[in-house]
Amino acid sequence: MKKILLSMLVALFAISMQAETQQIAANAFGTTKMANCSYENGTFSWSSSSSNGMTLFTGLKGNVDLSNYKYLVIKTTEKTGNFRVIVYCDNNSSTNSFVGTYDTDNVKIDLTDIELTAPEGSGPYTYANINKIYIAGSGASGSLKVAEADVYLETADTEYETLECTGFTKVSGNGNCSYDTATKTFAWTAKSANTMQIFEFNAGDLSKYQTLSFTTSDLVNEDASSSLPYRVLFMTGSTTTKTVSFSTAGDKTVTLSEQMDETTIAGITSIRFAGNSAAGSVVIDPASIILKGEKETAIDTVTTDNGQQTTVNTGARAVIVNGKVVIKKGDKQYNVAGQQF
Repeated sequence: MKKILLSMLVALFAISMQAETQQIAANAFGTTKMANCSYENGTFSWSSSSSNGMTLFTGLKGNVDLSNYKYLVIKTTEKTGNFRVIVYCDNNSSTNSFVGTYDTDNVKIDLTDIELTAPEGSGPYTYANINKIYIAGSGASGSLKVAEADVYLETADTEYETLECTGFTKVSGNGNCSYDTATKTFAWTAKSANTMQIFEFNAGDLSKYQTLSFTTSDLVNEDASSSLPYRVLFMTGSTTTKTVSFSTAGDKTVTLSEQMDETTIAGITSIRFAGNSAAGSVVIDPASIILKGEKETAIDTVTTDNGQQTTVNTGARAVIVNGKVVIKKGDKQYNVAGQQF
């Protein structure tokens, strides 16, 4: 197991950690069945101890980056026998590897732990070589219930830092707006001088986040000439660096990299919410306003599998992406093992 020696960055705000997973559904569920098995009405059954496999996935190599997926999940019920999982590497049906026999209903297989058999002289296989995945019976006969929706590949938890807005703060010289904490309503009475602050930080702090999201409802626009009645402002000091305007209420997400380059994002010192029409109002709960980014740590050294340490130059950082530690420096990204900076 790779070991990372990390020193945590000092947080200027209270942050929370969230974990998310992504899934990819079985793309070939039941499309190929060997001679001694069948799939009918949600039941997989077999009548011999051999030639009893059914496809779950195929065409993975070259089409799916398995390095982004850590687990194979199979959920079954009503088993009258155990089942096996078999994977085939590359496009060669003879290069198969037996993964295991399972007697539980909910199986979560760590793909990185699979020992794969490579043809002689071809070099070692990793799980990136996996092309097909089969479910197969174990024993002379048996059956089980399994639905297509209950078979999928899943990422490891991707860890994120989130920063939540704690409220709307008045900005000097912006008297044409207000926020009612009881009704959670932001209102404005003029097209200018109508901003309130929702985040403030030091230059560079915004760089750790990738998205700004929030939810609005009950939008009232009293200015028919404006089709974009409210907006979010990204500020550098007292200067508006970037404006993102909205036409409707609902769930909104602003991807920072789509709006500004890295240097501009690093210079942002506050974010404001504002009207963009002559008058109007919209309901928005501060708790719904969230900055979200990859969990980040400063990094000093990396210890690889062979025990060698690499000293990381100033400016590098490590983030957790799909359960893997990835080192980033500027616009370049490195895997941990065997990389020099």
